[in-house]
Amino acid sequence: MFSVTCNAAGTAWESAGDAIAKVECSVTGGNCKTCAENLITITKTGAGAKDMASDVTDKTGACAVRTFTCTGDMANIEVFTAAGPFGTVTDGGTGTATLEVTCNANGSGWEAAGDVVTKSRYIFVDFSI
Repeated sequence: MFSVTCNAAGTAWESAGDAIAKVECSVTGGNCKTCAENLITITKTGAGAKDMASDVTDKTGACAVRTFTCTGDMANIEVFTAAGPFGTVTDGGTGTATLEVTCNANGSGWEAAGDVVTKSRYIFVDFSI
């Protein structure tokens, strides 16, 4: 906290004997918390595709974190960037695949492993049929 007091003559605000002429408020870190949800397109293409089990955005930290969760036998999430396929998140045999992305510092995109994610596709493969 920065404190100023009025000088004895009543002509200026001072701090440590110096007249304060101007103050300015600034914020560092950009607009992390304001990434638009539609910056990631969720598709349901491919055999066995269905809706995400959940899509939750947490804005309590410095930057928003969005978590996609898909459930089912051998569930996975295919991840794409502007350059094309990025990778696949698998369920590791648990029946739940989770992709976590973070809003970048300037609020222009959701990132995973340093790359901006543009599309997420949920693929559900059920071999029990």
